[in-house]
Amino acid sequence: MISENDVLSILGNQPGVVVDALEHGGQKQVFLVQHDGGKYVLKMVPIEARERDAPDIIVPRSGAEQRTRREVALMGSVTSENLPALGPRGIFEYSKDGLRFLGFTEEYVGDYSVAKLIKSNYFDSIDKVKLLARDVVCALIEYSNFEKGFVHRDVKPGNIVKRDNSDRFVLIDGGIHLLPSNPTITLTGLFVGTYKYASPEQLDMGRRLMDMRSDIFSLGVVIYEAATGHHPFFKKGEDPELGFERLRDAVYDPIADNHSMHALTPLLSRMLTRRPHTRYSSLEDLKSDIEEI
Repeated sequence: MISENDVLSILGNQPGVVVDALEHGGQKQVFLVQHDGGKYVLKMVPIEARERDAPDIIVPRSGAEQRTRREVALMGSVTSENLPALGPRGIFEYSKDGLRFLGFTEEYVGDYSVAKLIKSNYFDSIDKVKLLARDVVCALIEYSNFEKGFVHRDVKPGNIVKRDNSDRFVLIDGGIHLLPSNPTITLTGLFVGTYKYASPEQLDMGRRLMDMRSDIFSLGVVIYEAATGHHPFFKKGEDPELGFERLRDAVYDPIADNHSMHALTPLLSRMLTRRPHTRYSSLEDLKSDIEEI
C-alpha cells in the first residue's frame, strides 16, 4: 500500500504540500494533493502482485499496466469539459516493498459526485437530470471519437462528478475501459465494473460482446436513480438477489404518469432494455433525444 508519506516523497517533499487519501482499493489508490492554493489528484496503480500462496513470487497484474497507459493516453488526447484533464505530472513508475506501481496525476474536478447529489435531493428538476444525462453522453462521445469501440464499463453515480462552481458534470475513472477491437487489455471471462450499474450483458462476464450500448444501459440506471431517488432494480431492505434477477431481465417500474420526471419515460424505455439491439444504436441519437425532452 502507498501511504501519504510515500506520495510526499514522490513529489519531492516540497514545503506546503498537503496529501489526503481519497480511495484505497485493489485496482488503485487515489490521493488529493493541495499545493499553493491549487488541487489535483494523484493515482497509483499496482501493476504487480504477490502470489497468495507464495508471497515470495511476484507476478504482473494482468492488463493493469496497459490499461493505465491507455487511460493516460486518452486523457492526454481528449479535450472536453465533461472529462478530467491530465494533471501537472505525467505517468511515472514507483517501487515499494519489491512491487512496481504506475502513477499519474489528473485534474481535481470537485467534491460532489452524483451519488452525493442524489442523497441530498439535488436533482429536483428535470432540467438538472437532462444536463447530467447530456454531459455523460458527451463524455462518452468524446471517448468513442478518439478510440472506436470504447466502452467505459463503470458508468455509475460515484464516477460522475459535478464541477466546482459550475453546473457541468464530468465522467471520471476510464481506467477499466474495454476495446472490443483489442480485448487483450483486460481480463476476459471475469466481471469488471460495479454490479448494480452493470448491463445484463456485462453481468454475463464476457460471454456476450459488449459495446457502447452497455454504457447506455448503465447511464439509464443513473438517470432513473437521479430522477426518482431510488434504484430501478434494487430496493432497500430486500434480498439483493431479487434485484439482480430484475437487472438481468431489465424489469423495473416505469416512472409514474403523475411524477414530475415522467417525461423521461420514453428515453429510459430505450435505454433500460435487456437486449442491446433494442437500445439506442448511437450515442448521437441518444443525445438528440435528451435535448428534445
